Amino acid sequence: GNAFDGCSSLKEITIPASVTDIDSNPFCGCTAMETVHVAPGNTVYKVQNGTTVDSADGKTLIAVAPTVSGEFSNSGYQKVGKGAFSHNRKITSVVMPNVTEIYDYGFASNEYLEKASFGKLTSIGEYAFFETAISEMPEITAETRIGRYAFSFTNLTNVNIPDNAVIEEGTYSECMSLTTVVIGNNVKTIGERAFYYCSGLTEVSVPQGVTGLSKGVFESCSK
Repeated sequence: GNAFDGCSSLKEITIPASVTDIDSNPFCGCTAMETVHVAPGNTVYKVQNGTTVDSADGKTLIAVAPTVSGEFSNSGYQKVGKGAFSHNRKITSVVMPNVTEIYDYGFASNEYLEKASFGKLTSIGEYAFFETAISEMPEITAETRIGRYAFSFTNLTNVNIPDNAVIEEGTYSECMSLTTVVIGNNVKTIGERAFYYCSGLTEVSVPQGVTGLSKGVFESCSK
């Protein structure tokens, strides 16, 4: 979890060689964190530029220091770990063209994150983009697994749900800027409150093949 949450004066930390399991970004709330080290002998993690903790093979981004700002760009990663960017207050855009999986809470509460570019995503975890400022959906397919509340409280304006996709509970809830939703053919399940309180929603296209509308899917969509 967030092991050092609230340590606002902590500027530097070394991850010991004995640490083999970082569940999610341990640096949330460490607003002064400038440098991260991994002790020699640790075979599970490594550090890039003193600001990111990565898996030893460099394919998974585990954690990002809260002081990282502006555009974050890296073509080496394939996965964004659980909570890797969570609660960052300074990153405005990410460009990660080879990322195909984002774990739970990957970018949660990055309130200034406006743009996010990835490869074609196959998995998006729960709350992955919760409380971010993104206005466009990343590229997905019908096979993409999207977790609960993944895009809740974002600035999305349009949502196109692919044919045969499954929409979980609260996925797009409280997206106040959302105006248009197009649901693909044979979408069998749209979870509870998937579009709850999308107060700006004016147009919804639901084909005949959609049969599994759960409770309160469009609840409090006043328009």
